[in-house]
Amino acid sequence: MQKALQAQAMEVGLWQEHDGFVWWQSGLAATGANLVVESGNGSNVQQIQRLVDLMLWPQKPVGWLIWPGRQMKLIKNILAANKFHYCETLSLLSMAAASFVPRQMSIKTTLLNISNQTLFCDFLTICHQIPKCYANVVSRAFLLNLSSEIKMQTWAVLQKDNSGSHIIASITACLMPGRFGPIGGLFWLGTVEKHRSKGYASQLVVDANEWLITNGAIKVFVQSTARAHSLYKSLGFMQNGSMEFWGYSP
Repeated sequence: MQKALQAQAMEVGLWQEHDGFVWWQSGLAATGANLVVESGNGSNVQQIQRLVDLMLWPQKPVGWLIWPGRQMKLIKNILAANKFHYCETLSLLSMAAASFVPRQMSIKTTLLNISNQTLFCDFLTICHQIPKCYANVVSRAFLLNLSSEIKMQTWAVLQKDNSGSHIIASITACLMPGRFGPIGGLFWLGTVEKHRSKGYASQLVVDANEWLITNGAIKVFVQSTARAHSLYKSLGFMQNGSMEFWGYSP
C-alpha cells in the first residue's frame, strides 16, 4: 500500500517517514490524501498526539489507518479525543501465486493509459465518491507510473453510448519489491452502482492477478471493503486480519 500511496504523493504534497510514523499531506480536501499510513509500533501518547496536531493543523480532512497489533486501543482513544470518527473496517487479504487458478471469462477489459486520464478521473469521482481534485491525482499517478520502484497497470470495462465511452468498472495492480521477492497489490477496485453483479469486478481481479503473477509476483495483497470481501474470497484470497480507517472532517 505504501508504494502506491507514494506514487500519488509524487503528484502533490509531502511524504514523510520518522520514528516508525509514515504520513502523507497533500493539502487536498480529501481524507485519503492527508493520510497517516503507519502510527509507529511502541509509540507513546505524546508522539502520537504530536502527529495528530501536525495532521490537523492545515484544517483539511484527514484519514488514519490503524493496523492490527499496533496499539489499536491507544490510538483509537487519542483519535476519538481529537474528534476523529470511525469510518470502516478493511479486510487484509492475500493469495500466494501458487494458489492462483486462471479462469476463462468472457468479459472484455481494456488497459488504460494516460490518454484515458479524464475518463479514469471521472470514474473515480463517480464510483468511489472522492473529490475530483483527489481523483485527478490518483488517475495521473496510476496512469503515468513515474515511480522507479513499482510497475502499475490499470484495467477497465468500457461502455459506449451516444455521448462516447465511459468506464463502468476498474482496478489497478501494482508490482513492487518485497523482502523475499516481488509482491503484488490490488487497488481501487470498483464498479458503478447500476452495473454491479454482472461479473465485471471478478474479471478485473482475474486479469490483474494474472498480470502480477506472470510478471513474477510471489504473493498478491489487497485491503478490501466489506462490499468486496466475498468476491475476493471466492477467487481464492485468504483473510490475514483487518484494519480500521478513521477520518476527521474540519
